[in-house]
Amino acid sequence: MRTIQKLALAFMVIAVAGCSSPGAVEMLGEKRPAITKADVIIMQVAPESAAPIARLRAEFSYGVRETDEDKLVYAIERVRTQAAALGANLIVIDNVKFRTTAAGLVTNGLFEGEVASQIAAQRTPVVTATAYYLNR
Repeated sequence: MRTIQKLALAFMVIAVAGCSSPGAVEMLGEKRPAITKADVIIMQVAPESAAPIARLRAEFSYGVRETDEDKLVYAIERVRTQAAALGANLIVIDNVKFRTTAAGLVTNGLFEGEVASQIAAQRTPVVTATAYYLNR
């Protein structure tokens, strides 16, 4: 029974912690056929001819040993992945902010010799962007 309790606790911690978020999508226009992430470009301002498809949000807090800059790159890559899945070939990053996660513990080992390691609170980038389709 003790093993089942530990497994259930481990799954609950993983579910609640949500180290990284695939993000959120608010549709603004029509979804198009998916493209590759490599085909999604980033611009500071969308051309007037660009058709808005969606507002996107992604964050990345997983890598405890990662720098803020590395986490930001990962979050932007998640936004590009979301845009590509919607067929958007252009994104404009609207906002980047950092939030602080709660500190916690990670338990290694479910049977003998469990070890709890403390994880400090960390900064997590939250990227919001608008995805567009630009006829090129």
